[in-house]
Amino acid sequence: MNFERIPLSKEMFVEAKEKRLTLSEVLRAHEKFDREAESKGFSPLVQQLAARGLALSGTHAALVDDFFKTEDNKLLFAETINEAVRIGMMEELKSFVNLNELVATKTGIGGTIYQGAEVDLDNSAASSRRVGERGEFPSVVIKFKDKAIKLVKNGYRIEATYEAIRRIKINVFAVTMKVLGRNIARDKVAIAADVLINGDGNSNPIGSINAAVSGTLAYKDVVNLQEEFEYFEPSLMIAPKAMRVAYLNLAEYKDKNGPSMPEPPKKCAAVPASKIIALDAKAALEEVFEQGGSMVEYDKIIAKQIQEAVVSEVSGYAKLFPEASKMLNVTF
Repeated sequence: MNFERIPLSKEMFVEAKEKRLTLSEVLRAHEKFDREAESKGFSPLVQQLAARGLALSGTHAALVDDFFKTEDNKLLFAETINEAVRIGMMEELKSFVNLNELVATKTGIGGTIYQGAEVDLDNSAASSRRVGERGEFPSVVIKFKDKAIKLVKNGYRIEATYEAIRRIKINVFAVTMKVLGRNIARDKVAIAADVLINGDGNSNPIGSINAAVSGTLAYKDVVNLQEEFEYFEPSLMIAPKAMRVAYLNLAEYKDKNGPSMPEPPKKCAAVPASKIIALDAKAALEEVFEQGGSMVEYDKIIAKQIQEAVVSEVSGYAKLFPEASKMLNVTF
């Protein structure tokens, strides 16, 4: 397909940051952007790469060096890194917990401090009921949290000079950036798990129960964990590898004619040893992130100062409903 070339400038990254957008979102708003082609898999970035003869894959995949032959191409290299990292962050690994599985909703903000809201079900008369003509409806307490959520930066510094990577094919470099994105997502999962367990700073640590016999995971412990929920329905369990293995080896789980059991816990190294967390993933956590802008320091990429560039994202987590997660202590 043939695409119209959109003139690019460094100011477009500045504009994107000011508007809290990605460069791809700025390109999508341009009159020369082909919306029909996007429905066929040609993203704003891919369209502009194609317009400049830069292939992302195949035998004719561009070299990193090709991106530094014009000012336009340099900008697209920075956005290529951005997009590859984002794709890596969204990749799902079957046996591991993925970030999107943990988060009920995402909120983009313009700064690094967020005053979250909370609903107090335990101290509310939250059971709806019919009332008489002059009767009062039960109340639900909704309020701002006492302490704001502070966002933190997660990322990596690229330790490679331009000379070291200039002859690398862009498809190979993109795979590296996708893995880097996957690692950033893993680090964010660890932060999210810590908030589930210890709370978000507003005196809301996770509630827990103990196994019937310390050091041994039994079927009845799984049942007790699932039934510990009052207002919510557990939809996901996460645990360290040893606890996942112990679950997979339960006789009741291996017995095809045995009782119905929840899906095994997904692996999460951030969960402490001998513990399993169950949560209602649609109600437990809110992810808060600094909206828009580039994940990579585009000005350093453009200046070929790749060895100094950092790929990062600013985010944090707030508990929406503390009662939406519970923890089983197998060893206590």
